[in-house]
Amino acid sequence: MAARDDHVRTLLAARIDVARTRLLDSLAQRTEELAALVETASGDDAAAQAARDALRMALHNLAGSAPTIGLAVVGARARDLEATLVAAPTGPLTAEFAQRLRRDLRALASVAS
Repeated sequence: MAARDDHVRTLLAARIDVARTRLLDSLAQRTEELAALVETASGDDAAAQAARDALRMALHNLAGSAPTIGLAVVGARARDLEATLVAAPTGPLTAEFAQRLRRDLRALASVAS
């Protein structure tokens, strides 16, 4: 039984390592995609709210998944960014807020380095 448990732990650790590597390898691109959503969320059209919702959901997912694979700092920072976005007034994002959010998103990629 112990050998089987060790085998399962080894397999799980390997899968976590793969997921961590994938996230780290894609984090810079993902944060740029999120920054593009910020740009769209700054608009004054129907796409702005959809972009804002997609951005919040992406940050929420990152905040939940990153700690699961050993990237607690990335998860905490994503959670902070999500909270900042949720606390922002409804409607289009202001230019100042959007600029700060894009900067913080791009910094998120370097947190994991």
